[in-house]
Amino acid sequence: MQKLDLVYPLAAESAWDHNEIRYSLRSAEAYFPINQVWVIGHKPAWLTGVQHIPHPDPYPVGQNKDANMIQKILRVCFEPSLTAEFVRMSDDQLFLTPWIKEVQGLPRAQHEVNANSDFTSKDYLQRVRRTWQALGARKLDCLKYEGHIPYLYDKYEFGRIMTSYAYGADYGLCINTLYFNTLYPKPIAPIGVGDIKAQFFGQQKHFSRKDILRRMEGKWFMNYSDPGLTPELKQVIEERFPTKSRFEK
Repeated sequence: MQKLDLVYPLAAESAWDHNEIRYSLRSAEAYFPINQVWVIGHKPAWLTGVQHIPHPDPYPVGQNKDANMIQKILRVCFEPSLTAEFVRMSDDQLFLTPWIKEVQGLPRAQHEVNANSDFTSKDYLQRVRRTWQALGARKLDCLKYEGHIPYLYDKYEFGRIMTSYAYGADYGLCINTLYFNTLYPKPIAPIGVGDIKAQFFGQQKHFSRKDILRRMEGKWFMNYSDPGLTPELKQVIEERFPTKSRFEK
């Protein structure tokens, strides 16, 4: 199996004392063919054995956090030792099954985006609208690829595509939706990501341990938000991945 690099753009803020990336790396060691791990931005004191590149977050984290991620990914794409294809991770994403590049590496769109898409976050809504406009100006489709799952990137295409857009202006542009709609003018993967991920966001705080385990059954990935990181979810994650990875001191 081809080994690939994992890239984590990491901010200094953490709702779980940076245990998010600790358990993400444990899941990756269990299920992903790791070549190298790159951490761009903040580096927790316990983290070891990774390629670390310090990088600031020059854009407002709430208003335009995607621009910070884009800059961090662009920075690592200049590294000669970064694999040509790599997987971009978030620290609150975990693998639940062995990675199969030909299946799990395909981008998956959720639905078509339009200028009046309904999202709870005002900043995110503005970012989605700007992305829709930017893609529309190039007569490209706008399918929403913000599934919050590990995505396979090409380091050469990512640099070419992202530097052609004004991603730093105002509320910014959605990183995955921008990249994949430009890279693939016609979708190459099934619509819908709900059948491959177990997602725990704020509105799901009431989930019991039993509910959490049930939702994880048969899924490829798990992700969560800070409000969704309940004591029950922490316990399940700790029990699922109890063994230290090589990346912990």
